[in-house]
Amino acid sequence: MKFMNKLEEISNFARKIHSGSNDGHGFDHIERVVNLAQKILLTEPSADSELVLATCYLHDTYDEKLTTDVPKQKTKVLNFLNDIGISKKVSDEIFSIIDNMSFSSNLSEKKALTLNG
Repeated sequence: MKFMNKLEEISNFARKIHSGSNDGHGFDHIERVVNLAQKILLTEPSADSELVLATCYLHDTYDEKLTTDVPKQKTKVLNFLNDIGISKKVSDEIFSIIDNMSFSSNLSEKKALTLNG
């Protein structure tokens, strides 16, 4: 994917969204997810680490439990990714992982994820 220099921007974007959150989904939660993903990535050399880490940073940015307008927030995330030069293909994969990884999204039908997911 080759956008490691964009991860800091993605991290900062997520940090702004989660600043002041005290509901268990603050940026400290995001950091724990990123740290765990980094450990898992050590055992999965064929995974796309940049994609995985970007997804980790963004995974709660438009979560229905945390925002009242999911489509608006998702558009904000998409616009941000476009603004920093992330391709549509990569953005689509990030959104696919986020949209299909949760417990609730798998209640009625099991969603298959890629290795990166």
